[in-house]
Amino acid sequence: MSKKVAHIISIIFHPFLIPSLGFFLLMKSTGYMAFIPPKYKQLILLITFFTTCVLPILTLAVMSIWSKFSMSMTTARERLFPLLLTACFYYLGYTMLGRIPVSGIFRIYLLAAMMVILLTLMISTFWKISLHMAGIGGLLGAILALAFRFALNPIAVIIGMIVACGLVGFSRIYLEKHNPAQVYTGFGLGVSVMYLIVYFI
Repeated sequence: MSKKVAHIISIIFHPFLIPSLGFFLLMKSTGYMAFIPPKYKQLILLITFFTTCVLPILTLAVMSIWSKFSMSMTTARERLFPLLLTACFYYLGYTMLGRIPVSGIFRIYLLAAMMVILLTLMISTFWKISLHMAGIGGLLGAILALAFRFALNPIAVIIGMIVACGLVGFSRIYLEKHNPAQVYTGFGLGVSVMYLIVYFI
């Protein structure tokens, strides 16, 4: 794998894009979502993309004006304030989705994702856990939880997600953004927290 390919994989599966990608996959791949009217699906995706991608990116853009802040967030402590604001934006999305009558499972997803962010925030006070792996691992955990909770069988999506998790993990190590322990811990945190919350709540 070349560094260019590794960078592309990291961008495609960036934590800011994972919730929107996840909701899109849930809507397209599970029969459970078939009853949702198209107008509600579009609104759910719009709210999710705005609160979990657009707002965090705008925040980083504004913070980059400060000379002491790096957009790459190379150190663990540089992540603290952006992660805190991102958790707030997720809660905003959770609140806005509450106005849509068919958004129950999507609200649970955002709630669980917010918990993952807060946990990575706490860990980031002393260690650089992989946010990429926490994000994509969380998506895999949510899909597995829905599959067991509602007796679904999105086997192609699950296999695809497992492959994607492997590619992202390898890319982060290959680009020397994280060591294996940071990658495995991020993945384990994302999978376990998302699975438990989405399955039991």
